[in-house]
Amino acid sequence: MKFVKDDIPKWIKPYAELGPAIELDVKINHENFFWYLMAMCSPPNFEKYLILLHPFWINEKAKGLKKYGTFPQDKDINDNGFERLTYTEFFKLYQEEFELETAKKVKEKIADKYLRKDNKWPKHIWYPAEGEAEMTDLKFITEILIKNYGDVESDFFYVLLKTEKVHEDKILRGRLSELPKVMEFEPEIRDNPNAIYPTNRKDWFIITDYDCPFTFIGGKSELINQILNNKPSGIDIYEIKPKYEQKKASSQHRV
Repeated sequence: MKFVKDDIPKWIKPYAELGPAIELDVKINHENFFWYLMAMCSPPNFEKYLILLHPFWINEKAKGLKKYGTFPQDKDINDNGFERLTYTEFFKLYQEEFELETAKKVKEKIADKYLRKDNKWPKHIWYPAEGEAEMTDLKFITEILIKNYGDVESDFFYVLLKTEKVHEDKILRGRLSELPKVMEFEPEIRDNPNAIYPTNRKDWFIITDYDCPFTFIGGKSELINQILNNKPSGIDIYEIKPKYEQKKASSQHRV
């Protein structure tokens, strides 16, 4: 696994770079949130697509302290004490039902009604991470990819905000099975890739836009069906179908 000087391929470049260079005829809102960003961040013409929703996290110990009138201090919050929740599990805490079509609207409703009081976000709840898919979820997807395509040479793409040098994108090239090794290349890069794709083919893609609390995956129907049929419990991953036509795909990203 090593850094390479190659540019990101044209077929994925406008969608994976910071500020996708795509224009649409519609404006983003709560109702079209996922589909709008799918059009912005997903290369077209794949047979099927998935959306992987990044999880919520809750710290039950800190929640208990707050319940009994003790506002948790930083010393009371241990990152290891957080447990992940799916959208369904999180929504259930607030007597809400999960549907992909209304998830964004309900998420904002919960935040406004229960979590943004007095401009103090509760320390026992973490909302889904923007631009950061969980390594366990990415490993599950790449394992399915390996079963279908072999341990192919792949590029792990990092946008400039995830690289040590402020104005430099980076491509780390290696085998799919080497995904966990990306952590060994800090501080030149940090956290998980913004995009993963096969170096010399166009069979599939994984894109996590820097500002999005979810990840898009595209590929052949057989691959997407395998991922859906084998997903572990606790992972929010759903088929999503394109709704909007992209007007423009430019090689120039917008910052």
